[in-house]
Amino acid sequence: MLLVRNLVLGANLNGHRLHIITEEGWTARPVVTSAVQSGPVSCGLWVVAGIAAVLRGYHFTGLTEEDMGFLRSSLYRHVLYLPSAT
Repeated sequence: MLLVRNLVLGANLNGHRLHIITEEGWTARPVVTSAVQSGPVSCGLWVVAGIAAVLRGYHFTGLTEEDMGFLRSSLYRHVLYLPSAT
């Protein structure tokens, strides 16, 4: 839960207020109970999509496997435009 706490705190510090209490009462629950991917290469992308959905206040992503290519290229572009830490 440290990852979730840090993501929530980071969003709050950067002006994206998330009204989520991270100090107490956290439990992990699956948001889907059937497979959403058919291959072994997009599991991390599905995790990122799930985290993004929860942080935006949704209970599931609403994405399909066909959406993963767009999500992958979108995340890639966002990473490219991050300021470099020198």
